[in-house]
Amino acid sequence: MRKPRSHRRSRVPGTRRGSRHTPPIDWDTAARFRPSKLKGTSLTYMVAFVAGTGSPLFGYDQRATSGMLTLPNFMKQFPKTATVPGFSGSSNAATLQTFIVAIYELGCLAGALSNLWVGDRVGRKHTTALGSIIRMIPSVLQTTAFAYVHMLIVYVVTGVENGLLTSTVPACQSESAKPHRRGQLGTGWVPS
Repeated sequence: MRKPRSHRRSRVPGTRRGSRHTPPIDWDTAARFRPSKLKGTSLTYMVAFVAGTGSPLFGYDQRATSGMLTLPNFMKQFPKTATVPGFSGSSNAATLQTFIVAIYELGCLAGALSNLWVGDRVGRKHTTALGSIIRMIPSVLQTTAFAYVHMLIVYVVTGVENGLLTSTVPACQSESAKPHRRGQLGTGWVPS
């Protein structure tokens, strides 16, 4: 009688069929490749700390944009959006200001929805790294923005990055925690 499939040994690549030989494992070398010296509760707290420090940054662009739209230097650089007297703003300046914020939100939606495909293809760690790398691009482009259309493109890219990270980091944080701590970590509250 054959053994059930779950009890059969899997074949090691590079060995002959039917051979039960497995290559030797160098445990000293394997022990050096531990990803972290943190384990257990200290690892859970470190993951919560790193994810928690990223959470305030998720909404930073939204808060900064609303205050930035009324700065005199911003209105000098982008006079079409000026709504304050003394600047030669267009008749639809308020609409143009609103569109900058709205395009950012649409980028966030695109980033969160693209995570259905990206997160599945590359995994949570690589999606987080990708979002962090994408974040560097609009940081440079925001400081060099010279036209209204340039600023719109920057905010779309920033939104995509924000959507990727916002939809990945909380799930990654809860998956790395012990089951009885997952809800507490998601809210940012961890008792001692």
